[in-house]
Amino acid sequence: MNQSHTNPHKDAELPALIEAVLNVQADDAQFAELERRLQNDAAARDTYATYMNLHCELGSRFAVEGDIVGLEAELERELREGELADFRRTLSTESMQRASRRSTLKQFFALATIAALVLAGLFVWNKRSSQDSAAQDTLAQVRDLEGEVTIIGASDTSAARIGDALRPGQRLRTAEQNARAVLEYPDGTTVQVHFGSVVQVPADGDVRLRLLAGSIEVDAAPQPDDRPLVFATDHARYVVLGTRFRLYRNEDATRLELNEGTVRLERQENDHVVESVEVEAGHVAVASADAKPVEVVPLAQGRATLQKTLAVTGQHVALSPAGDVIAVNDFGRGLRLCRAEDFEVQSEYKRDVSRSFGLAFGPDGQTVVRLSHDHVLLWKPSESEARKLPLAQRPARSRALSPDGRFVVMSSEEGIELSSIDFAAGELNPVAVLPNRNGKSGKAWSLAFSADGQRLAAGFWDGTVRVYSLDVGRIANLPAVAAPSNVSPSDATEEDRPSGKPLYTIAHEYRLAGVVIRVAITADGRYLAAFTNKAELQLINTATGEQQTLWESPGASAFSMIFSRDDRWLMAGGSDRTARLWSIPDGKPLLVINTEHVPQGMLSVPQRRLLITAGDSVKVWECDLP
Repeated sequence: MNQSHTNPHKDAELPALIEAVLNVQADDAQFAELERRLQNDAAARDTYATYMNLHCELGSRFAVEGDIVGLEAELERELREGELADFRRTLSTESMQRASRRSTLKQFFALATIAALVLAGLFVWNKRSSQDSAAQDTLAQVRDLEGEVTIIGASDTSAARIGDALRPGQRLRTAEQNARAVLEYPDGTTVQVHFGSVVQVPADGDVRLRLLAGSIEVDAAPQPDDRPLVFATDHARYVVLGTRFRLYRNEDATRLELNEGTVRLERQENDHVVESVEVEAGHVAVASADAKPVEVVPLAQGRATLQKTLAVTGQHVALSPAGDVIAVNDFGRGLRLCRAEDFEVQSEYKRDVSRSFGLAFGPDGQTVVRLSHDHVLLWKPSESEARKLPLAQRPARSRALSPDGRFVVMSSEEGIELSSIDFAAGELNPVAVLPNRNGKSGKAWSLAFSADGQRLAAGFWDGTVRVYSLDVGRIANLPAVAAPSNVSPSDATEEDRPSGKPLYTIAHEYRLAGVVIRVAITADGRYLAAFTNKAELQLINTATGEQQTLWESPGASAFSMIFSRDDRWLMAGGSDRTARLWSIPDGKPLLVINTEHVPQGMLSVPQRRLLITAGDSVKVWECDLP
């Protein structure tokens, strides 16, 4: 049986090995055994990768605004009875504190010891020649970095610093969350190494850099005709003379996305080129691990031109119902309102600076609604003070605000808690609790409303995606009630109201591979989008159940995902600093934009064919679409 399709959780010894190594308690034999498994067993690598993804997602959910207590409490519950129960022996608070850095040190300890013995005998002879050839050995330098980045050599592992040289034989690794590095070569070529990626400078041969895992983006300077620039993965070589492209690698294939220039893709078997394909700008080429021919298809059908850059940082952006005002949550300076016609700032609210989990305009078209970690803020520019509506003080896996600003949901042990906002009274009214996937342990990892608030999409740890149909007319007019704590996971409707009519139904349910970390749903509920920690973006037709893979992105994740207001586009902002658009319903790629920032929020203005991306800055793109 193929190892990649076995269940790694059934191996009782593997979690104990990972636990010992992460807690720096493993002896040499245990370390060697774990290293052997990770090198030779795809199922073992899946187990280790799943642990790291869960760790990073928990950290991103709770380690905001200093909420470390919430993170520790959530970990304890998950280890005791939640989704992480299968990893009980693998995970611990101590493991979470040490995860990536300590495991790397131990994984290379044995190799470092052997290398040290060899180097000791050669040290005196090699000292002078190594000093003379240092300049030639330096192939790239770290020009910029964020998060945890390490350089791994034959005898040591160290935290990367700006200015560090990357020499032949060394590897550079970026952590699984919020990490990246930029390498620069003497000729001006730059390589962005995205999070969760590993690259290596080969010790010999003509390959400049080898991608071992994850993804990179290359901006190659013009090269001499007799000395082309060569990159490689396990699946192919990429020969360029001067171009800009991205590589995404997983176990099965490597995907090339070419923005400029030409790349010659060479697929090899037993060190011999068996297929050579010229890939032109604006195309995608996929080289598989098997003997399939290289597939080349267009990258996207449209183009985008940067129209304006606003010197503000943003997490979420929202468009007023009339389409004349744009709201931006600047996590450094609070809320801002801009005119949609020229993006000039009209109003600001700086008294409450918080990270946002959702931004919308209320039904009156003037009140700005922002969902934060512990409250909902209602801000009307004509009033001197904003109103704060406190949220329940308990750990939540995910939160969402409806695009019409009327409803808030948060996923907790009690279930998916739905509340309505009473704008007249300035109150937040809990009105219903939707069931978790598996009781208290099955909290939703991702939540998203349809544009009218009538449907709620929820993604879960086990790959389940649900669509709840909500009776918003009744919910908006119901009085507040105490949140029930005895909701059965098998309940499909809630009938605890005097009328006996259900407030919601589970309209659809699907199963995907991996943890569902982002969801989006169209206004009519016809199409559902889901992104998993397996780096796959799926489009689901809820009428037929048909599933279509739109994007496979090892080493990159969707930080934001939303359908356009007219449901004609699906938009996703990637950690690889791209914004992507697909047409609905056919799923064809329309745009791939190099945004130069991670789009944490996105907004479309279809009538003007504009796309707005929010991150380190807010950028307005004019889209030329077919």
